[in-house]
Amino acid sequence: MAQPGQAVRRARRIARWDEVRQLHADGYSIHRIARELKMSRPTIRRLLATSIAPRNRPAERPRPSGLTSPTLQPFADYLQGRWQAGCTNVAQLERELRAQGYQGSYSLLMQAIQPWRGPRAPLESGQGSRRRRRRVKQVNVRWLCLRPPDQLDASNATHSKIFSTTINRWLVDMDCCSVSVA
Repeated sequence: MAQPGQAVRRARRIARWDEVRQLHADGYSIHRIARELKMSRPTIRRLLATSIAPRNRPAERPRPSGLTSPTLQPFADYLQGRWQAGCTNVAQLERELRAQGYQGSYSLLMQAIQPWRGPRAPLESGQGSRRRRRRVKQVNVRWLCLRPPDQLDASNATHSKIFSTTINRWLVDMDCCSVSVA
């Protein structure tokens, strides 16, 4: 059964179709009908081209998704075997399927695998959203490194100390200098 809103919209479409056909029968041009009814000329042409009143489109059958999709169906056994063998990396599975001739999308593959994933593990205490440190612009880094330590406030002194520690670590890791940056 049609929803009340659908019936109203259908009645409006039929009235619009009738009005366009009546104006055209009265000798109005497509351009003038479009201007008076505030509709586009292609819409007017489309309405004039149909001999019956517009009706709702029948509901399309929903597209099969996941493993029921005809695109993925030939690869379903292989995919299940690889998943059970422990390969849970979707990008890797996609590469393997593409090598076998899979032409479908990555998102279709994700839909197929989603039910196998199960629920996510809860976060342990202490985990969660870590506050990210604000990135420091290159200009500010240069300013901090060249500024004498006694002229820095507490926040800038902390940043300066972090930079110098990081630089020292890089230099030691690269084994390119034995000189330490202050």
